[in-house]
Amino acid sequence: MNKFRFATAILDFSKRRGGAEKYLVDLCTRMVREGHEVHIYAEKWDEEGQGIYFHRLKTIPFPKSLRLLSFAIRATKEIEKGNYDLTLGVGNTLRADILQPHGGVHWAWFWRSLRAYDDPILWTIKFLGRIFSLKQWVSGWIEDAPYRKQKLPKIIAISDMVKQDMMHWYKIPEDQIVVIYNDSILATVNIVRRSENSIILEMSSLFYLCLIISG
Repeated sequence: MNKFRFATAILDFSKRRGGAEKYLVDLCTRMVREGHEVHIYAEKWDEEGQGIYFHRLKTIPFPKSLRLLSFAIRATKEIEKGNYDLTLGVGNTLRADILQPHGGVHWAWFWRSLRAYDDPILWTIKFLGRIFSLKQWVSGWIEDAPYRKQKLPKIIAISDMVKQDMMHWYKIPEDQIVVIYNDSILATVNIVRRSENSIILEMSSLFYLCLIISG
């Protein structure tokens, strides 16, 4: 199996956080065991070691909208400098070879979660609170960025609902989205060849990335 240089980014690389954080810790730990070179770009992490290369990113700490925006811009810029064989985005960077947003589709959540409020006054209050929240718009802009590229990344949805949301909100053709649930266990991925315009992957299981149980 060819070994490759891999990079991803997340604010807090910590198994204690659960969700995307735990998923990436498990994934990267496994990739290191398989002999790959793994780089993490983060604000903070639990502990060093395990053969992972950590890169600390400084962000604008307040308000939260600027923290998220500064992290996305700086992480994307620093990862691109590394010229890695394979990069993974989980929803907080502006570009990646493989996109697997663990938060689903932001705008789908924005409207779907409002259905919980039957009272029209409460609904309006919640709606206006989100409309005037800079964090909501920044989160949406960051999420939108990879889909605005002329050449789309490889896209993985973590559920059928997320796939449908991607198709609806971003007009992604169905055959360009693969659903891989977080409890899927895939073996390994082998980069056979990478050129300027394509990544050729040899799969020992279902898809592009080795995924292990998370959550």
